[in-house]
Amino acid sequence: MKAMRILSEAFMKRFFAVIAVLLVSAGPALAQAAEAGRTTLNGRSIILFQDGTWQYAPAPAARQGDGECEGLVQLPLADTGFSFCLSEAQWAVDRAEGAFSAMYFYKGDLSIYLGIIPERGNFTDEFLRKAIIDIAQGASGLTPVEVQNEDTVTIGGTAWNFLQYVARINGVDFTFINYYRSNDGNAVQFAFWTPKEGAAAALEVVQEVAQTLRRDGT
Repeated sequence: MKAMRILSEAFMKRFFAVIAVLLVSAGPALAQAAEAGRTTLNGRSIILFQDGTWQYAPAPAARQGDGECEGLVQLPLADTGFSFCLSEAQWAVDRAEGAFSAMYFYKGDLSIYLGIIPERGNFTDEFLRKAIIDIAQGASGLTPVEVQNEDTVTIGGTAWNFLQYVARINGVDFTFINYYRSNDGNAVQFAFWTPKEGAAAALEVVQEVAQTLRRDGT
C-alpha cells in the first residue's frame, strides 16, 4: 500500500505540475503548442510543432461494432484496451507533457483541454479518487477543492467513475471533469479541464466526447 501511495502521488503531482507550468507560460488561459505540419518516420506519423518540438501522432484504433466513430478520428486510450472518438474539425493534438500520454485542445470558442493519463498498478477506485482530490488540494494551497459532482456512469457497457471538481492553479479557478477507472492492473484518467466560468457550456462538449469511450473490439 505504501508503494502504491508513493507511485500515485508522484503521478498526480506531475499532472498538476504540467498544468501549473502551462499557466505560467500562457497567463490566464492554457497555451497549446501550434502544429506546424506532419511527416512520417519509419512508417509512423509525426506531428511537428512551431516551437521546434515533435511527437508521434496518436495511432487510430480499430473499432468494430456500432460504427459510432464514422466521420471521426478514432484514438486509443493509451494501452488500456479502450478507445474514443474526436472530430478533427473540433479538436487538435497538443504536445503531450509530464504524466500525459496524449493531450488535445478544443478548437471552438470554448477553452477545453483533454489529457489521457494512464498508470500501471492495482489501485482501487476509492484510492484513485482520494489521490486525485488530495493532490488537487495540494496544488490549490489554502483554497479548498470544491467537489461539484461525482457518480458512477456506464458508457458503452463499461462502468466509469465521474468526478467534477474545481481547483485553483496559480490563482486561476479551473473545473476538472474526470472519467477514471482501474481494472486488471491498469488505471486510466480521461481528464478534461476548462476555466470555471465556461464550465457549464464545456460540460456539454465533454459529455459528447466521453460518450464515445468504448472497449476495443466492441
